[in-house]
Amino acid sequence: MLARPVLRSEVPGLRGLLRAFRIGDANSAYDIFSGEGSRVYPGRWNKKGQAMIYTSERYSTAMLEKLVRLGEMPPNQRYVEIEIPAGTR
Repeated sequence: MLARPVLRSEVPGLRGLLRAFRIGDANSAYDIFSGEGSRVYPGRWNKKGQAMIYTSERYSTAMLEKLVRLGEMPPNQRYVEIEIPAGTR
């Protein structure tokens, strides 16, 4: 028997908005909200052909992901803070 999914609004500390950060190149061929780059170049959590937007819970971990993957921070990087309302599926 499968358990029902736990809603974010049911988890203490996750009520209200969930904030996520994403860092991307302002001059990229792909928009910062597009999953097209990961569709073409898959990452850890998606297969080729699956579009996905990688985000982090904190700005610092978004920065760390860039540094670990690329070794340095490329020029023209911008960040967005994304707010996801509680209960969004």
